[in-house]
Amino acid sequence: MWISTLPLRFLAVIFIAIVGTSTAADHHNKKVVLPANVRGFSFPYHFCSSAAIDPRSDLGRARANILTDVVKLHWTPRHRQEQLTCVRTTVGTSTVGARAECHNDPSTSYCNECLVAAKIYLETNCRYFAGGRVNEQDMTCTLLFGDYDICAA
Repeated sequence: MWISTLPLRFLAVIFIAIVGTSTAADHHNKKVVLPANVRGFSFPYHFCSSAAIDPRSDLGRARANILTDVVKLHWTPRHRQEQLTCVRTTVGTSTVGARAECHNDPSTSYCNECLVAAKIYLETNCRYFAGGRVNEQDMTCTLLFGDYDICAA
């Protein structure tokens, strides 16, 4: 009787292994649900590239300094000097939001540039990036990224 149940036990072990692996993968690929009044951006979800981005390149114009609870993005647009201060706020148990306001020129294109700068910062620091959004009412940029580092995997 015990021998006849061996194939079923083997299949059960395989099933548990597959379900456990997919659950762990879903944890690293979870998406943040955005409110109805914001427009999402389709950035990739993982940035753990082997080569660091050159901050002097056209796409690397963002220089970032991490302070204790404040992330400051020193962003230099083409025609003006601008500093974006992103205050980290806890959204959930494992999600942190960094809010970056687009001063002087609150346009969608500028918010896109703001998010690209933050994307490069997150890629350089190998953070888990959940996406970007623009609030259509006050046109402020909001960056969302996870509270944990995935580079050790």
